[in-house]
Amino acid sequence: MATTMVTVVLLVPVVVPALAAGLAAVLGWRGWVAWCAVAASAAVLAAGVVAAVATVDGSVLTLGGLLRVDALTAVMLL
Repeated sequence: MATTMVTVVLLVPVVVPALAAGLAAVLGWRGWVAWCAVAASAAVLAAGVVAAVATVDGSVLTLGGLLRVDALTAVMLL
């Protein structure tokens, strides 16, 4: 798996929900803010699917020794 793809797969479940929460905290309740939260959930699901496919053979995805995704982590993202 390419390094850029691994970086995206590992950072999406952390960064995207934090951005959606920050948006909701700053702007308050609006209809499109709620849809941003739904989109954040879909992004985490997509990252989980990609991580599950990448780790199905027992391999591990890592990002600089800070983040690590194995098959169990991928299932937890689903």
